[in-house]
Amino acid sequence: RDLASLDVAAIRDAARDAWPLIRDADELHDALLTLGVMPIEDVRRDEARQDGLRDWFERLVSTGRASVATYGDGAKAWVATESVPLVLAAFPAATFEPGRVTLWQSDEEPTTQDDAERILVRSRTECIGPFTVGEIADSLRMRRGAVEIALAHLEGTGNILRGRFTPGREDEEFCDRRILARIHRETIGRLRREIEPVPPATFMRFLIAWQRASTPWKARDEGGLLDVIEQLQGFEAAAGAWESEILPSRVVDYLPGMLDELCISGDVSWGRFSRRPIDEDTPVTKGTLTRTGRISVALRESVPWLLSESQAGENGLLGAQGEVLKHLSETGASFMQDIVSSTGRLPSDVEDALWRLAAAGLVTSDGFTAVRGMIDGTARKQPRRGPSYGRGLRRR
Repeated sequence: RDLASLDVAAIRDAARDAWPLIRDADELHDALLTLGVMPIEDVRRDEARQDGLRDWFERLVSTGRASVATYGDGAKAWVATESVPLVLAAFPAATFEPGRVTLWQSDEEPTTQDDAERILVRSRTECIGPFTVGEIADSLRMRRGAVEIALAHLEGTGNILRGRFTPGREDEEFCDRRILARIHRETIGRLRREIEPVPPATFMRFLIAWQRASTPWKARDEGGLLDVIEQLQGFEAAAGAWESEILPSRVVDYLPGMLDELCISGDVSWGRFSRRPIDEDTPVTKGTLTRTGRISVALRESVPWLLSESQAGENGLLGAQGEVLKHLSETGASFMQDIVSSTGRLPSDVEDALWRLAAAGLVTSDGFTAVRGMIDGTARKQPRRGPSYGRGLRRR
């Protein structure tokens, strides 16, 4: 399954590199010795160099170093003089032109037909990429059964591997072990090159565009603002930076009323979603939310999974903070006047408790007006129906 994902371009390049390099008559002679036989179809497939190959071959023939073999059903192939005994052993009825070919003498035992066929098949597999039985049989004009026997022997000795290597091809294929390893390395190399790190300047340009911080990519209207908030939700920044830097740099002609509309419609809420640890050393009463305090703006539907896990000390809070938190836990989202009525606390005590709970990440709000008042330092007098506050839902 791993090899089935080989890159097509890597297969093509490896097959091209495995084919003998031919630049003159001597290298053509070496290629003929390597291949055993070079069918005429191999010569014709390289149209750009076909004339040059023929000139070099004629030079080899004139010096007695090569000839044209005719075998099988009339197929023709170029053969080096040294390979004539091998071809005769594989194809006993083969003929050669010119007929004055001098056979290479050897003291070794004559090669059997099975051995000769296996040598020719092996020689070809070492110079091509993944192939099927039919492709080898057609190119060598050899019996399919003889090719299957030769491939079985080569597979048994570990010279070739069987599988499905070319993407999109259903037929069973074979490939030389070394060539397959080369294809696999090149495939991995191509994948690595696709994910190579880019220069810092390129990455920064991408970030600016992706974050909609450049003019062509800025969002527009409430719908675009909602998209920006969805992208930024969970990111906590200073409360004073949201409407002075973050949102205006991403939305064309940003106005506070745009965020208010989304809050009033129930689409957006704000809060500190990473709860601050609460224990004897860091009680919730330690600090309140300020313009540098960290908050995030998020889609209201995303708040449950953005909130961090609750802590053991949350339910043991005393004073106004404990009463406000208990009310929100039991009643749910409430307006500030409802919290004042339920707890019997002064509005200023309830407001201070809400800011401290918000700074600790224990409550969220769906209105940004109070945050602006806190940032500007103006009186934070709440209207009769101002922002509602609620204790964040825990993840289950």
